[in-house]
Amino acid sequence: MTFRESILKTANPKMLADPKQALLNAVMGISGESGEVIDIVKKHLFHGVELNREKLFNEAGDVCFYIELLAYALDTTVEQFQKGNMAIL
Repeated sequence: MTFRESILKTANPKMLADPKQALLNAVMGISGESGEVIDIVKKHLFHGVELNREKLFNEAGDVCFYIELLAYALDTTVEQFQKGNMAIL
């Protein structure tokens, strides 16, 4: 099973059926999960908390989940995002 297939299997079908809802869910999810990644690193760097690599790994995976959902909502692929980014470098 591909990453996208696993996301589509676990995501709310009503949300997936409405491209605007899928888009909104994706960008809100990216923002929220990115905030959790930032908070883990902030606590490590500025509050002396040991870096919890496992939690950081899991939150980074959540960011990937929502980026894949964004690609789905835009009817494209993460690889197309990457190609587009490389084209402007």
